[in-house]
Amino acid sequence: MKLAAALLALAATPACADPLVDFLAGQGCTIGPESRAAALAAGFDAAAIDALIAETLADGRASQQRDYVLLDAATCTIRLPDIASPYTVNSPEIRAITSAIDAFAAEGEPGCFLQDATQAFDRMKGGARGAGFDSYMAFLGAGLVAGDLAFYKPSPLQTPVSLQVISGDCAQVPNIEAIRRSHAFIAQGFGDYIRLKGAETLCGEEDWSQGAMDFAVTVQGADPAADPATQPEINAWLWFEYDLIAMAAGWRLGMTGTEKGIARPPLCHYPAGG
Repeated sequence: MKLAAALLALAATPACADPLVDFLAGQGCTIGPESRAAALAAGFDAAAIDALIAETLADGRASQQRDYVLLDAATCTIRLPDIASPYTVNSPEIRAITSAIDAFAAEGEPGCFLQDATQAFDRMKGGARGAGFDSYMAFLGAGLVAGDLAFYKPSPLQTPVSLQVISGDCAQVPNIEAIRRSHAFIAQGFGDYIRLKGAETLCGEEDWSQGAMDFAVTVQGADPAADPATQPEINAWLWFEYDLIAMAAGWRLGMTGTEKGIARPPLCHYPAGG
């Protein structure tokens, strides 16, 4: 469990109680064009932002990543972003695209699953392909953070039907306790997952990180190198839930309904001096 020990050491020093730093914790502990605009809109002073950048770069508590400044873990603890959506799993528009709880029971998949959601959100926003993408991602991110949605499967070799509604009547499924246990790790592990992924991924390259994916297993109390049959039941797709939340937070540039976009800090880093 060297990975878990390293992460405990990484998070050993608590984040500063500075209100600006606390705000930036929900922005990936990253100061860039997007988070600066968000901070200004939230009432923070531009001079205070510039002072934080200058101070943390000068004393080595931050790194310059081209247009971004990434605060280190001792200064800022990444937390779940604040993602707002006008839709919830109880909205009529969402109920209309949620399957009956027994729709996939014959296939061994009891539960309420979102169906054709991307197309539905496009229709809500005028019908053009990709028109509803941002709205759809905000809904997913908010639902995952709130614990109303899950992308759950114990095996990495099996893909979930789709995003699953896990609240209200849709929670009446045999494995709901296991799903709810896994949800606790969304908040618990998100920041360390992002730090690991950012450390292992060069900006502009494929943002796939084995270390971060292994962490998503380790944080749930399992060993990524062991036979899954000998391990506790976990959500093997927790890493994808983390990624969806980061996407919903806007931490990919140029991502649309038709374009994958590219990761930006904190999901990646640039070479020193690059």
